[in-house]
Amino acid sequence: MSAGILCAEQVRELIHSPTGGTGRLFSSTGQLFDERFVGLSAIDLPLGDQYWEMKGSCRTGSAYKVHDLVQKYSKHPESPKNLTDEAITLKKHCVYLFKALCELDLRDIRIQGTATGRSSIGRLDVLVRLLVDESDTFDSVKQGLKHELYIEVTPISFDLHVRKLTVLSQLRLFKGRQHDISLTREELSHEEDDDYPILDENGSLYKEPCYEQEQDIWFPFRLDLKPDRVTQASAFVAKKNQ
Repeated sequence: MSAGILCAEQVRELIHSPTGGTGRLFSSTGQLFDERFVGLSAIDLPLGDQYWEMKGSCRTGSAYKVHDLVQKYSKHPESPKNLTDEAITLKKHCVYLFKALCELDLRDIRIQGTATGRSSIGRLDVLVRLLVDESDTFDSVKQGLKHELYIEVTPISFDLHVRKLTVLSQLRLFKGRQHDISLTREELSHEEDDDYPILDENGSLYKEPCYEQEQDIWFPFRLDLKPDRVTQASAFVAKKNQ
């Protein structure tokens, strides 16, 4: 495969070394990574057994490691807290940094990755980001390096209960450039009408953005603030924790 997202079978090949040693995707305990967390095209990233309460959200940048952020911005840099099978409560508006229960060795291999929060996370109003050493961006895993993975979690509207092995983030590994695995607006415009995935507020095909900045891989969406016919509301405000 010259370019594209790795499927489950290809990810499993990264777990099992052909020489019988540690694979490229492995548990932070040094054991084999649990294949239960391998999906069709994404890897679920389970929380490990250590976490820190942070003073705020921050990324490493090209010059720093996650350990440096912990030393500078953690409320308890010398003593990480333990995460076990017993649930803990993450307070809203607070930032937590968890060590993921997996590591990734991409040295001497033409594979990189990008992470997103699981689909259910947006509904819970939680910010979830992946951090690695010496990276200018969140949610990006560069090729050619060995990575320890860390997950930053910030509940916005509600307190959140998590325990060891809770999955909040997922990682997609791919070969090639990110543009190679993304539809441009121009490519999207060539979809047959029956397969075109985006409709406007009137139920018509929403293709106008496809003819502007045609090589852009980002598609603009609009908010429809007309009141819902049933509830007569345009939006809802989340309740505070009871």
